[in-house]
Amino acid sequence: MVIYAMLTGTSLGYLFLAGIIPGLLLGFLEAGMAFYLSKKRNYPVGKRYPLKVVAKSFIRSFPALMAPIILLAGIYGGIFTPTESAAVLAAYSILVSIFIYRTLGVKKLRKIMLKTVYNVGAISFMIAGAFVVKYVLAREEIPLLLTNAFMDMGLLSSAWVLLLSVNVLFFILGMFFDVSVIQLVVIPIVFPLVRAVGIDPVHFGIVTTFNLMLALDTPPYGQTGFITSAISKTPVGKVFKEMLKYWIPIEVMGLVIITYWADFVLWLPRLLGYAH
Repeated sequence: MVIYAMLTGTSLGYLFLAGIIPGLLLGFLEAGMAFYLSKKRNYPVGKRYPLKVVAKSFIRSFPALMAPIILLAGIYGGIFTPTESAAVLAAYSILVSIFIYRTLGVKKLRKIMLKTVYNVGAISFMIAGAFVVKYVLAREEIPLLLTNAFMDMGLLSSAWVLLLSVNVLFFILGMFFDVSVIQLVVIPIVFPLVRAVGIDPVHFGIVTTFNLMLALDTPPYGQTGFITSAISKTPVGKVFKEMLKYWIPIEVMGLVIITYWADFVLWLPRLLGYAH
């Protein structure tokens, strides 16, 4: 979502807002499916803890739970920008880890800093490369040529048809490519087409994010499946087979709702001042 905002100039704050309700919808649907499968397969029930133990655990975890609250309250309260929020949250997390939980020492902090610099450097090179590609595409008028090609095929006849075409494109690419490659290369090409038919950029940002999430679950390249397989020591084929129980009835249904019900996505941003 952050890279989408950088590539398209869309407000990251409104993108975060727009993702809240779709995220809650997906969470409830997947939780419902997990509950259904657990009951059907008679999975063992976890131990019940007394309210006193739960309260103690909540109090102990309260400083950590404050992190997302500080992040969202700071952004939507206008205290700091989404970019500044990352620095604020990082500083808060370091202080909490050192002085409250006492789980972070100088050596660990040094390793974390070095890893962070490495990751930021890698992402920065990717973003720089994406802007070079974007410049070349604009220089060679590729978006215009693509727009004309889509018009000749009738794919710009309506926003409905274009969104369907883009969803199919993301699905196919998600089977074979990393999500970073997809968004850095495809979004600069597709976004002008989206604007040409009047699709809201915040709405399309959520559609894009949802598609990229699906790409993480889509075999044969679905990274989530391989990570889950490695952690759970389960054959990757069984992992993907189990994921299909969520993928088809829930995630695809969620994508359809988010794609074709723009008011569902934009209701909260509009309530808080988004006017587009």
